[in-house]
Amino acid sequence: MLDPIVLLDASLRDGGHRTNFNFEDIQLERILSPLDNSGIEYIEIGYRNGTLSPLQVGRAGWCAKDYLLFCRSLIQKAKMAVMVFPNNLTQTDLMELKECGVDLLRVCIAKNELASALPKIKIAKKANMEISVNLMCISYYKENELDDSIKQISEYEPDIIYFADSNGSLLPTRTKEIYEKYINNYPFQFGFHAHDNLGLAQANALAAMSTGVRFIDASLAGMGKGIGNLKTEFFVAYLHSIQLKKYNLDSILEAANFVRSSLKIGQEPVEMSEFIRGISDLSIAHHKATK
Repeated sequence: MLDPIVLLDASLRDGGHRTNFNFEDIQLERILSPLDNSGIEYIEIGYRNGTLSPLQVGRAGWCAKDYLLFCRSLIQKAKMAVMVFPNNLTQTDLMELKECGVDLLRVCIAKNELASALPKIKIAKKANMEISVNLMCISYYKENELDDSIKQISEYEPDIIYFADSNGSLLPTRTKEIYEKYINNYPFQFGFHAHDNLGLAQANALAAMSTGVRFIDASLAGMGKGIGNLKTEFFVAYLHSIQLKKYNLDSILEAANFVRSSLKIGQEPVEMSEFIRGISDLSIAHHKATK
């Protein structure tokens, strides 16, 4: 019988947007060690070779060999995940990621970029790592566009397809509607990545789970781009309330409260622009362009 839930903590990767991907060794230790002891199945540690924008970023935005190995030394039980944009991925990268102990490669695809991404998915599959394809800004897709994208991706046999509510604009009824169309029609698993612009990250995660989605992303104190993500500690507390106690909430809370105290995340004033993004379904780049 399949586990009803598989949790991926994205604190260092999505939360890296809040620190410019800079994390000191002691911060990594205080975050990764308790997460690794919590029973969470996957811990995502950053981007390989940067994000979509050519910015100067810290080591979690680059995932060079020394950083990969240091994180791997702290992650003894969980599987280690790294995200990459297709244009930033080479065969050499794949070899090094695998040699350094990366278990799951998450290929992040912007809308209208699928054609150029498919060859990279193909070479990633040959690397004998788990592969997830993460579709950004799922709220931007028309129904026929999503149908076509999933059909094309399915030919490359990914392990997981993630839908990301990048703008935090989905309502639970819509989240459920999106997944119900695909969840039983493909052999691979589906995942959900929530943002919390309307305060609905947890409600949307539950809506996705109600359709059979098993893979859920979360991050400590909700640390993530913009307003942030589903909070790992709150989501696990919910799971405990329904008697699903596979994750150690004490360990997760230790890491989450370290994030709050050390990185000062989860205490910042909320900017009106983040609500506007959720209400109007705007990406950060789109919102800046329309101001």
